[in-house]
Amino acid sequence: MVTPFIFFLSFLFRLKKLFSCPVKTFFVFFREIPCKQADYGTPRSYYAAWEMFFRNRSGQFKMGVLPVSEDARTTLQDLKDAVAAFVEEREWTRFHTPKNLAMSVAIEAAELMELFQWTGGREIEPELMGRVEEELADVVIYCLAMANAAGIDLARAIRQKMEANAKKYPAGIYRGRFC
Repeated sequence: MVTPFIFFLSFLFRLKKLFSCPVKTFFVFFREIPCKQADYGTPRSYYAAWEMFFRNRSGQFKMGVLPVSEDARTTLQDLKDAVAAFVEEREWTRFHTPKNLAMSVAIEAAELMELFQWTGGREIEPELMGRVEEELADVVIYCLAMANAAGIDLARAIRQKMEANAKKYPAGIYRGRFC
């Protein structure tokens, strides 16, 4: 009985060396339930574990595994916690009043809007994509900070608003129209 176990362990360590990934990830890959660890870089789902198993240290994928986006691996609570930690580390909590945060959201949204001023295109130009990502991230960060400061359950609020919008703008009437 010991020999198969030792063989199995040596097999795992060979795989670890081959794929340059933690053995822990290999075990997560074979779990039947989603992994719920909160630290960055740990898999949150069965598929994310598959992705991490085949990712090597340089970030490249082996064996044709498709990448999972950060959005698929990150929860809203993870983002709220990251923003809260950032604010607390700098002792900015006293400055994060609803008024200041609402103004910051508007300012960052205006900076995002400015990127599209005088452009006629419907698509984001490739050279602007990096700046669009930065400004959009700023808007969302301030929205998350506002939710933290006001104690708002953002996921619940978004779901409720989407339900209200679905009633206000039924797909059967508004499909393909904006007014």
